[in-house]
Order: sequence, then structure tokens, then C-alpha cells
Amino acid sequence: MILLRCDWKRRSPSLWVLIYLLICPKTHHCASSGYCPLTPTTLSVHQGFSTLEECSFLPGAAFVCGMQCSTLPWCKAVRVTSCSANGICTCSFCNRLTKVDFGITNLQFFLQTKEIGKNTNHVNFPGDKLIAGQPLLIKLYIVGTRVKLTFLSTVGHNAFDTEIRFDEGSVVSNSYIGYSWGHEDRYTPHFRFTQGQELSVFCVVTTAAYEMYFDKVLFKIFPHRIPLNLISDFIVTNSGAGVAKIISFRV
Repeated sequence: MILLRCDWKRRSPSLWVLIYLLICPKTHHCASSGYCPLTPTTLSVHQGFSTLEECSFLPGAAFVCGMQCSTLPWCKAVRVTSCSANGICTCSFCNRLTKVDFGITNLQFFLQTKEIGKNTNHVNFPGDKLIAGQPLLIKLYIVGTRVKLTFLSTVGHNAFDTEIRFDEGSVVSNSYIGYSWGHEDRYTPHFRFTQGQELSVFCVVTTAAYEMYFDKVLFKIFPHRIPLNLISDFIVTNSGAGVAKIISFRV
């Protein structure tokens, strides 16, 4: 944890910008001030351009932009939209993330998340439901002939399956609702997966679909076949030797 006072205005602008660039992706705690909250928050930094909804825009110090989200409990994403030469920035605080373009490398945004699963193969969503605009950050340990990522409904239906198939060299998505499988999505941008790999999954849950990125590559845009408020769990299973698992799951 980095301890800093909130009297940044007394510092030179160039020094402030340098400090901001060095510490923003980390955990901060401010001394008591009219500008800073008293509780620390953790914001994870992500490279790329984020499309946000239901935002409020607030001017302030870049450091305050990184901290203010802890006072807005609905806030999920923070983006600094512009900064002046003296370090005063305009920031957007939003509770809905609708899209991410990881191809843009000179921009960054911040997410406030909490870990709900670690070293397991089964995670239960808070309140037994998903929320539109919710970012899901998942790290998986990949092993086995086929590794399946499943969003499960409250009545036990496989609302959204994505299966990495080493025996086919493909990534296949589908739903099993009622007593039958739906239309299969076999789109696979590439197949560069390896046994024992730690795979980073970034899933944006929009009002229309799941947008699933594997290591910052968009693999699936899968339309909802079951309402989000009926999606309660996430499960990882595999066939073959070894055990695939969720290393970390953050919402």
C-alpha cells in the first residue's frame, strides 16, 4: 500500500504527473481531506479503450480520479478523459461497461472489482444473478482434452457454454436449454492454447450478449438465450488428464 497525502496542489505539475503515472494502477490510501475518501480502494488498470454507460463526469486531480470511486458504490469503471498541464483531469465514473477495444494501446481505464472465487472450479454470482454492464475478470488453468466454461442458470440449464477443444483445434459455444442444444457457434480466431496455460478471460456482459476475450482477443459474441437475472453460477470442467480450474474470478 502506498501512503500519500492529498495536498498534491502544493507539488509541481510535472512531479504530480510523474507520481500519477507511477501509482495509479496500485492501491492507495489518502490522509483525511475534503477531497479524498477515508477508505482505500483497489483499481486494476487495463490498456485499451472502454465504452461506458450511465456515467458521471467530475473534474479534479488525477489522483482523486483514481480514488473517488470508493465513494460511489455503483461505480465499476473509471476513465480519465482529459488532463490539463497542471494535472487537473476530467474523469468519468460509470456503472456499465459495454465494450472494450484492447487494440488501442495508448489509452487505459480502471476497474473496481472484488474476488468472488479462487482455486476452485465453481463460482456463485452475488445475488444469484448477472448484471448488464458487469465486467468479469477470470484467470483459468487450462488442462485436458476439452475445457468447458459454463454460465449456469438457477434451474440448472447451461445458459452459455464455451469449450476449448484440443482434439479439434477449435473453440465452440452453445446453450443446452430444456432438453436440447441450440445453434452451435464454432468461430475460432486462432488456436494457440497450450496444456498448463494460465488463460486470462475478460468477459463483458452487455444487455444483448456476452463478449468474451481470451488474452485480449475477442473470441465470442454470444447472444443471451436466458435472462441475465436467471444466471447464477460459473463452472469450469474438463475431460482428459488433470483438473482445469479457476485461479481467480473477479466481478
